[in-house]
Amino acid sequence: MVASLHADPAAATEAFYDRLEAAWAASTRREVTDILFELRATRPQGDVLHVDSGPFPLLEMLVPCIAETARHWDKRLGEPVSVLTDEQKTLTDERIGLLGRTSGATPSSRIGGIPLQHLLRDTSTDHPSVQLAGATAAVAVRRAGVDSPAADDLCSSVIPLINDESLLRYDSASALAAPGAAPH
Repeated sequence: MVASLHADPAAATEAFYDRLEAAWAASTRREVTDILFELRATRPQGDVLHVDSGPFPLLEMLVPCIAETARHWDKRLGEPVSVLTDEQKTLTDERIGLLGRTSGATPSSRIGGIPLQHLLRDTSTDHPSVQLAGATAAVAVRRAGVDSPAADDLCSSVIPLINDESLLRYDSASALAAPGAAPH
């Protein structure tokens, strides 16, 4: 059933709204019923969601996520950034090219591109920075309060490697290493 929904976006939309309708009809809590009622009104948007998916699949979050991360750092640093990504099936040359022109997970969320200084795809076996980025991301996830046994194991190894020289000028290693520290 799941594979057929991926192959047929109209069937996925229909299945979603069928379940939404059933949940609305079965709801016994007013707050939940009110929210489900509002969601039912989005059917026209749901019907056209897959009409113009553009160059990457709708709701594919990896490309927009990379764009939004680069946009954030571009604003924070005030200059174009370089991005190194791990190779992923969804990161085709065409989709990576989009980062400079447009990004967004749906047609209604698409926004202008981002200025990139460099964009490089590589594997974690060929480029140690990809491994380090993965380990650091796991630690950040754990520091943000998400339970992750892998991150728990990595925290004690990665945190000591972070020092003030390895961070941006406005961050500090001691603040990052503090218990309960979350990224800002």
